[in-house]
Amino acid sequence: MIEIKPYQNAIKYACQSQGVKKLELFGSYAREDFRADSDMDFLVEFDLSQPSLFDRYLALFEALEKIFKKKIDLVEISSLKNAILIKSINEDRKVIYEA
Repeated sequence: MIEIKPYQNAIKYACQSQGVKKLELFGSYAREDFRADSDMDFLVEFDLSQPSLFDRYLALFEALEKIFKKKIDLVEISSLKNAILIKSINEDRKVIYEA
């Protein structure tokens, strides 16, 4: 997995300010088989009691791209319906923030 420690404070701030309950890394960066052009895949669980989920999603997306200076894929956990995709994500997901 990519070394998260140098980014931890920025990740924590972004997650806290957007009402994130949990942020996880999955895919090639979690498996450590990424290339220079690989995007970073994140799974997010938001606090649904807070308003403006769409705005918070976009703000977190932009913050993660700025933090890592990489293309980001951000998947909201409640949107996962495909069993094959869920199984694939579950194989290598790594928690990087938890409220």
